[in-house]
Amino acid sequence: MVYLSLSFFTLSALTFSQIFIFSFIISHKEYMYLTGLNTYVSLTFNEYLQGISIGNLFFNSDFISDFLRKLYILSIILLSIMTFLLLLRNKKFKKVYDQFNINHSIQSKVILASITSRFTNGFATLLNSSISIIDALTIMSKLLGNSYVEEKMQVTISEIKRGQPIAKSLETIDIFPNILIEMISVGEQSGQLEEVLNRVCTYYDDQVDYTIKKMTALIEPLM
Repeated sequence: MVYLSLSFFTLSALTFSQIFIFSFIISHKEYMYLTGLNTYVSLTFNEYLQGISIGNLFFNSDFISDFLRKLYILSIILLSIMTFLLLLRNKKFKKVYDQFNINHSIQSKVILASITSRFTNGFATLLNSSISIIDALTIMSKLLGNSYVEEKMQVTISEIKRGQPIAKSLETIDIFPNILIEMISVGEQSGQLEEVLNRVCTYYDDQVDYTIKKMTALIEPLM
């Protein structure tokens, strides 16, 4: 009976932690940081169960004390994650967080490369579908998944409505790399903007893959 109770407790704890972490990954796509937490939880429970007699398990005060201490730390971590998820529902906090991710965070290169890839792919597709430039940019601003960039894109749209070229309007918000701005300028002048965007998006897709692999290689030794 003791063994069955312990097994059920362990399985429940592991399942809860893994399901929670998996849902957080799906929501925010920041999997490289949370994989280590999931691994730590699993290994911690396995470590305790190996080499310990089931009959003496609940009478081992050192085991109980250490277990409760680590369970307390894990609870704080999970509570912090839940608090962070709730804060992200606040528009002002999410905007500050998105801006931090773009300008100062460790993963800023990955996020910028991903946003640039998504923008070039989507913008090219919408223009190829005969959607106007203003409507295409409005749609893309909402699909980039970053409230800070979405707000900046409204400045670009306003500049284009005033008669400014697309490249110059994008340059004013200082989000996208210079090479993209230059390629869009070439596409505008040659009248082949859609073709240029199609070629550029392939390049940035490769950049995203390369950047993710590079960051994963740096993180792996820490896990």
